[in-house]
Amino acid sequence: MHSLTQGTSAGIHRSELNLSLFTPKLELGFVDTVLTKLQSVAWYLDSDPITTISRFREEPSINKIITQEREQIGRTAAKDDLRDRRDSIFAKRAFNLVSAPESPADVDDTPDNVVLCLIDFDEATVTECNSPPPSLVDRIFNQTGSSGTFRKYRNRLLFLVPDKQQLERAIELAREYRAINNILSSQSRLEDLSESQQKELEKRKGIKDLEVRVALTNTYRHLFYPAQDLVKAPQGLLHYVLPAQDTGNIKGKNNQQDVILKALKDCEKIRQTETAKPFAPIYILQKVWSAGLESLSTKSLRDTFASKLELNILLEGEISLLRDTIRQGLQNGDWDLKVGDKLFIKTGDSLTLPANIGSPANMVKMG
Repeated sequence: MHSLTQGTSAGIHRSELNLSLFTPKLELGFVDTVLTKLQSVAWYLDSDPITTISRFREEPSINKIITQEREQIGRTAAKDDLRDRRDSIFAKRAFNLVSAPESPADVDDTPDNVVLCLIDFDEATVTECNSPPPSLVDRIFNQTGSSGTFRKYRNRLLFLVPDKQQLERAIELAREYRAINNILSSQSRLEDLSESQQKELEKRKGIKDLEVRVALTNTYRHLFYPAQDLVKAPQGLLHYVLPAQDTGNIKGKNNQQDVILKALKDCEKIRQTETAKPFAPIYILQKVWSAGLESLSTKSLRDTFASKLELNILLEGEISLLRDTIRQGLQNGDWDLKVGDKLFIKTGDSLTLPANIGSPANMVKMG
């Protein structure tokens, strides 16, 4: 009835609506809650936040306009937008990024860097928190190159796989965000909207942008990392589900690699770098040094961490700690060190150590 009149008298003020609907046991925020929910489904309902006047209009509401535009956006376009976002929020930080690998040939087999493989949602998804690694992940983890030869440096590979159910929500949110953005990018369409509708669109764009980011991070929650555990990880990869994110703990443009790094530290696959101490020489001899070897280069010692699944993943910042371990082993007499033609052996109470103790060409020899 209030919408039938024309001009400034059309509609009903929030105070009038409250007065006509309130009953003794009704909560104070009831009318506001109902109006907010109605606005998301009633295509011709207009509620002005400045004047607090609500009325039904002849022209469609902002919800109708967004819905019509969203219907023009296909899943392929939405997925492309999600891919761009994904590669941005998981960009290189603690780990090198390999986005959407399709075969083992897309991931190198060198010991130099830790690699995060983002599996594309068109290649593989998982549905359960205890799902085994998808076949693509298993092939990349165990093979290298186009010929499928055995991969040596497996303890440097991390895999992030999308969740099938969460992916659907992310796609729908991406379609809606793109619809809002398309409307805001069209000057002719903006001219057909009221000032309050334009402001509402801008507000929704910011909200939807954050919702898409949250949905995408919750889609990529399935982390597979190397582990020597025949029960929990019979294929050499342990499945860990990252904690769910919400709009309260995702701020700005934070890099999601930080979340993965924290998870691996919590699982003790990566040491807490803030408090990490040099490895004990006895640990190197028992866990790292392969049986039957009389000597190995300092580079090979470091590279072993990239090959043995039972070892920690070694980050770049820990290389200096490994040098300290070599130095401590020399001082203890646990091993000798050959630098060029010179051999350093602990024979007395003191030992003069070389300045370039961690040079990759140096040879560590059993004492």
